[in-house]
Amino acid sequence: MCGGAIAKGETRLGRPEVKRGKPVTGWSHVGCVAPAALPQRRDEWEGVQGWDALGDSAREALQRASDGTAPPPPPPPPTLTDEEAQLQQAIALSLAAAPATGGAGASSEAPIDLDGDDDGTGAATAPPPA
Repeated sequence: MCGGAIAKGETRLGRPEVKRGKPVTGWSHVGCVAPAALPQRRDEWEGVQGWDALGDSAREALQRASDGTAPPPPPPPPTLTDEEAQLQQAIALSLAAAPATGGAGASSEAPIDLDGDDDGTGAATAPPPA
């Protein structure tokens, strides 16, 4: 119950839940389920829906989970601070508002001269030779 995403194709365990009055399936990483909550013997696993469809590696992962030797799931992605989230949102908004261009030099707008020498490059240039 780590709350992290389960990768496509990763073995997962489902449990019945009720959300907003409707029956749904809640999914967990194999390593996030307490071993005591899992079947302990192979004949108990064989009664689990979907067991027959699993490959050997998935069955082994479930057996390791039930004996407590399953590897832990990957850590969830780091949580952004409020400042990082605001910065990320500002960047996304500025990119969405920027006019589309066809690459370097394709803009119809005049270039911004960042160094103030009016050459239009934005880069410092040496004076012409005397």
